[in-house]
Amino acid sequence: MAPELMSKKVRDLFKCDVWSLGIVLYQMIYLKFPFDNSDWKVYKQQVIDTNHVIEFGKSKEFDEILKRMLEWDSKIRISSVELQSLLKGCEDMRYRTKEAISINSKYYR
Repeated sequence: MAPELMSKKVRDLFKCDVWSLGIVLYQMIYLKFPFDNSDWKVYKQQVIDTNHVIEFGKSKEFDEILKRMLEWDSKIRISSVELQSLLKGCEDMRYRTKEAISINSKYYR
């Protein structure tokens, strides 16, 4: 759930969708959740905390896109249109996503 949904200050639902997609892609690539989701209160606090640090480090190009998708401030977060144009030229993301799908498919058969 995007930070603006938790704080009930939604400006752009499409940017909430970009956040959610960023969470899903992060999980596919890193095989873990970017927040502590074992407890709802801790999870909610981390999502709305502007100082919470999400670990990156797999791919410079892909991580930059993920960082823009998981930007706390929805005014700054990448839009779906910008994201689509960025992904068209991102070869590393295509490789990483295929790699993550093949790794995850081993666990979910």
